[in-house]
Amino acid sequence: MADTRKAGEESPLRASLGQVLRGLGDLIVLNWLLVLCAMPVVTAGPALCAAYAVSMKLARGEEVPALRGFLDAFRANFKRGAALGLSVLALGAAAAGDALFALRQDGPLRVLFLTVATIVAAVALTLLCYVFPLQAMFQNTWRGQVKNAFVLAACSPGRTLLLWLIALLPAAVPLVLPLAVTRTLGFVYFIAGASGPVWLASRVLLGLFRRVGALPAEEEKSKG
Repeated sequence: MADTRKAGEESPLRASLGQVLRGLGDLIVLNWLLVLCAMPVVTAGPALCAAYAVSMKLARGEEVPALRGFLDAFRANFKRGAALGLSVLALGAAAAGDALFALRQDGPLRVLFLTVATIVAAVALTLLCYVFPLQAMFQNTWRGQVKNAFVLAACSPGRTLLLWLIALLPAAVPLVLPLAVTRTLGFVYFIAGASGPVWLASRVLLGLFRRVGALPAEEEKSKG
């Protein structure tokens, strides 16, 4: 049969393939921006805020230049993001310290410190999953972002557990899978080891934001 498409009209398959390739390119750019900007540690918070600012738009199907969008959001969230990042890092360090101390103890003391370490780690992980996307999406005070993080976590424990798994997945995979398999997955880490989990978490969070009325579908607003 003759091709009846007009000149310049893309086939659905070609358009879909182009969209997938553009999305993959954005994830690669976002991945290396996040990794490089988070390396000084003190800038890890702003880098996560910026990654979520771009990733939320990508997850909603918006056109956003990954490089410019990331850098703009990084600057806009630098001070608040750095404070949030250092707070989460301090909690994570405290949890690790308690766990290491507990392993050197016996009896009730070990149980006590392991319990404390677990609670502190859960708090740190919850903040990691919520405060940076909240900071990227909504204007609020430092305390307001932290409060809303725990409110959202309590509103949807199932989604919170899923976000925990997404956040822990990049670190857990090399520990669980054989070394040969981990080496095979090295390319995946190279292109989306950091941005991939952020993008997945963004899709989960968008659904949660809409569910609680924080982000109505007809009035979506984003910052950065």
